[in-house]
Amino acid sequence: MAEVRMDDRPAQVRWLRGELGWHGETDIDDEDALENLALCATLVAVQRREARGTLPPPPVEEEDFEQALITLLGRALTPNEENYLSKMEKRYERARLTGKIFDQDMVRLHPKWAIESMEPLTLWPEAPKSLREFWNFIVLALDDKGLAAPSFLRCMADLDATREGLREWRHAAEADPRFHGVARGRGPQGDGTAA
Repeated sequence: MAEVRMDDRPAQVRWLRGELGWHGETDIDDEDALENLALCATLVAVQRREARGTLPPPPVEEEDFEQALITLLGRALTPNEENYLSKMEKRYERARLTGKIFDQDMVRLHPKWAIESMEPLTLWPEAPKSLREFWNFIVLALDDKGLAAPSFLRCMADLDATREGLREWRHAAEADPRFHGVARGRGPQGDGTAA
């Protein structure tokens, strides 16, 4: 997932590997030339990063979250649902690369999330390795604040298993003075990680 600017307008670009090879898609619906240019621009950017050796490690092969969601729902996603999923994927990519998530990211996923700090939140012991794992941590954080996850995505969360997995980690973190603030969602020394 990448965002590029085409003629002063932002465009979301995503490349997916399917059974028949790679497929690119954008949110530019009105001009084929701009859509093709956006797709090509992202490929050139990736090639340049690869040549410089600055590409992040490839993600772990994971399920197609969107396809699994559509299967569970038994219907196609609405445009609003697709937009939300796109926002979530963007936050996941940033969290995967940096290991951090902030209140500002959470506000984009739930408008009633309160911005309390500019420091990273500690929602996981290490950066999530899949979109599903990321979503489980997000749903748990929302639930802990009394906020509801979007109804169409609730079927993708395993709140009980995620809560149980974090319970032991948080208990150990609370007992260790280096992890001051983990129980409140803040990491040690404000770095957003547990170690």
